[in-house]
Amino acid sequence: MHDVHQTIEVLGTALGLEDLQFDADGNLTLAIDGDLLINIHKHDTTTFEIWTALRSNVDTRDPSLLASLLIANHLGEGTGASRLALTPDRSGVVLCVRLSVEDLSERGLERHLADFIRHATFWNSPHSLSSSAGVNAGMPVGGDEPSFMIRA
Repeated sequence: MHDVHQTIEVLGTALGLEDLQFDADGNLTLAIDGDLLINIHKHDTTTFEIWTALRSNVDTRDPSLLASLLIANHLGEGTGASRLALTPDRSGVVLCVRLSVEDLSERGLERHLADFIRHATFWNSPHSLSSSAGVNAGMPVGGDEPSFMIRA
């Protein structure tokens, strides 16, 4: 694909959302299974960031939480290609991944999105950020065919 707009058009077609496009600020949001919000932000003409806020009431000043985030990010062991990060104001935790679309195929886009959704679902589970349980429990192994519903 040659730019983010073409990529979003391809994604929209694959999802049956023909009108899928960025808003004036370069953002769009998809609802997965009705309650997981996946945001896509246009970084530049060939790069976008996929991100989701994790719904945990956690103390972002807790050293053990920060250590858990870093451990999960190590070589993608708990996050795949994505990464866990604090919001700039330290009010919460997000899972995010930046993708360049220049060499991205339609199948590659589907794989990246499915992997991101699988990790976001895991990190949004009730106990994943409440302790280091999420890191120590490891990621569930997903099948080749993801099972979720997407709505714009």
